[in-house]
Amino acid sequence: MLAGLGALQVDGTLCDIELKAEEQTIPAHKNVLTVSTPYFEAMFTGQFEEKNAHVVEVKGVSFVGLKNVVDYIYTAKIKINAKNIEDILPAAHLLQMEDMVKECKKWMSEKITKTNCFTFLRLAEKYNIETVETAIIEFVLKNFRAVSETKGFADISKEALCRYLSSDFLKTEMEEYTVYKAAKKWITKNKITDNAIVFDIMKNVRFALIPPITLSEQVTADDMIDDNKDCRKLVSEAMKYHVDVHNQPFYKENMNKPRGTTGILIIPNGQRKGNKYTASEIGNIDFLPFPAFEPTRLSKSLNAAIVYNSMCAMQINNFMFLFGAKSVDDCDGYQNFTLRYNASNDSWMKMDPIPRETMVGSAITCSENKKEIFLVGGLHVHPEMEFRIQADKITPGVYIYGIPNNSWTKSRNLPNRLVYSATTMLGNLVYVTGGYSSLEQNENSVYAFDTKGKIWLTKAKMKHKRCQHTLDAVNGKLYAIAGRLVDMDPNCVASVEAYDPLSDQWTEVVHSGTSFFAASSLVNGSNIYIIGGSNHLKKMSVYEVDKNRVNNLGELLPSHCRRNVSALLTLPKLL
Repeated sequence: MLAGLGALQVDGTLCDIELKAEEQTIPAHKNVLTVSTPYFEAMFTGQFEEKNAHVVEVKGVSFVGLKNVVDYIYTAKIKINAKNIEDILPAAHLLQMEDMVKECKKWMSEKITKTNCFTFLRLAEKYNIETVETAIIEFVLKNFRAVSETKGFADISKEALCRYLSSDFLKTEMEEYTVYKAAKKWITKNKITDNAIVFDIMKNVRFALIPPITLSEQVTADDMIDDNKDCRKLVSEAMKYHVDVHNQPFYKENMNKPRGTTGILIIPNGQRKGNKYTASEIGNIDFLPFPAFEPTRLSKSLNAAIVYNSMCAMQINNFMFLFGAKSVDDCDGYQNFTLRYNASNDSWMKMDPIPRETMVGSAITCSENKKEIFLVGGLHVHPEMEFRIQADKITPGVYIYGIPNNSWTKSRNLPNRLVYSATTMLGNLVYVTGGYSSLEQNENSVYAFDTKGKIWLTKAKMKHKRCQHTLDAVNGKLYAIAGRLVDMDPNCVASVEAYDPLSDQWTEVVHSGTSFFAASSLVNGSNIYIIGGSNHLKKMSVYEVDKNRVNNLGELLPSHCRRNVSALLTLPKLL
């Protein structure tokens, strides 16, 4: 039937209307147009003068666009290309041809290139096509260096430019200097001389991610920067960041946060085989992009630390601190190192080592302002000692690492000797829960160190005795999850307890569903993620605090992760 109607239209047979655009006309049938689109239905059935006209001028469309609409009405076929999309989409939109608009959406989504992306984006924004707009923005961010070198780049609006420059998902393929050069190119091409506008654009460049030698030799020498006091200040702060090494974790995030992938960085510990540890599974680091959890094996990042077991770790913004451990080769004994990993540039730095003997099996947390790290309890051992827990070696010692001054101080001892307890910070109190004081005696005790008054307080005991468990603070409460009953005992505590500091009471809130110990944990929003652990070696679970449920996410980890350490970091790229 369509073929017959199309033939009548082409020949002009029985046509009773001519549609006009750009001084050219197209013959058609009113009844066919009327049943094809609400636009013509209203025109030919309503009280409009066009109802009885023989020639109707359609304003706001090109002849090419109008011709394609009429052809589609009669044939249900359309041929879209880069030359006619700017004619077809406006005509289809104006004449309320929804199926044609869908065809345009589909075609644009599949044909995005570096040379047409900004043209498509302008169309998508004008006609409110969100799916295409989103696809184009993702394309631009992913291929930023290539699109910034096209002619169309200079034609985008300042608002669009700043949206791209400020995005965490901008892929430069090289370094932040690429972003700076793109911003400079746009400013130069558009002949922007207003210092306020230049600064408004340049503040989106993360200058601290540019190597200091490039900052010094290329950026500071640029007249565009040198003549703008606010831009000079941005670059000066970046230079200070590179010099002020120990305070780098505390600089504003928009200065040094990499444009990359956020995920869980997991450092698996050595695995015991007989009386020896082996590094066979820990030559690499595991990384799970968050929240997709698609495992990626990294082999470049960690060198010295990957051959150790029983490390302690603490995340401070996009930095990770590692503390003393047992070498996987028993001949190497214990290490009292302090290492800092800067995820922004994938670099490791040796910091001030733990004073005196190494403490293994310590609990760790940071202060409220994140400038101090507390290392609590553990085993006091000498480098030559064989690894085994002896009651007289369990220590109540507490050491504080000051990040800004890179130094350790001795603090007040715990009220009890504890090893493999768990600790976290809530308010100005450092909470220490569980652990054991000998092979025969595990604990459900809870202590809190008042960082202002410098005293230890005794709090209500947990419902269950547990050690090698996890402890995290979420929404003003503490959550102790799983753990071991006694050292060398395979039995575990399969529950989650919540502590309310206002009432000083513990409540068993949910069964964890899985018995495990020696796992690591991290908090994101109101969720607590449990990574690895004995009986849970390659698994991840999440305790959703708001919903009060434990969800087993499955075996997501590429390697066994007992006594692993983890952190939620943003890497500049998958190395």
